[in-house]
Amino acid sequence: MALVYEYGLSPRPWPDGLIHHQLVREDLVLLRARGSGPSPQLAGLSRARWITSREGTAGARSLARLCAAAGFEAAVAFRSNNYDVVRELVSAGLGVAIVPGLGHSPDDAVEATRLTQRSAFRRVLAVHRHENSNPLLGTVIRALRGAVPAEDPYVHAARDEQAE
Repeated sequence: MALVYEYGLSPRPWPDGLIHHQLVREDLVLLRARGSGPSPQLAGLSRARWITSREGTAGARSLARLCAAAGFEAAVAFRSNNYDVVRELVSAGLGVAIVPGLGHSPDDAVEATRLTQRSAFRRVLAVHRHENSNPLLGTVIRALRGAVPAEDPYVHAARDEQAE
């Protein structure tokens, strides 16, 4: 079994013979330094400096596609795959960022706004071969689903039992 993620704007092709179970659906969240003044709406951030994940990643592709849909190309100033680093850069006023719900920790220095675009989400999946007969597979998947934070406004437990 592998734990993988898939962004709404960067779907992944899955090879035949794999079963995937959705564990979590995360909203994508716009992060801005508190009181910094930039718009909480994506379309109002065309002149902002952006912080995103490394080039070629699904997160970076999602940012590019979200910004393109809003009518601009993001001016990326910093890149990191570490969401703690991204939040620190945002809190220091060095740019704005879009992160998945699990990548956001509430912080007095950072304002978070859920993106409302239909495709602004990330799914976390458990993937395994169709032939996997391990009797603990179902138990592990249920335990992973049970670990979803119940109080997080940007993270949602899976609704479907299995997607193939």
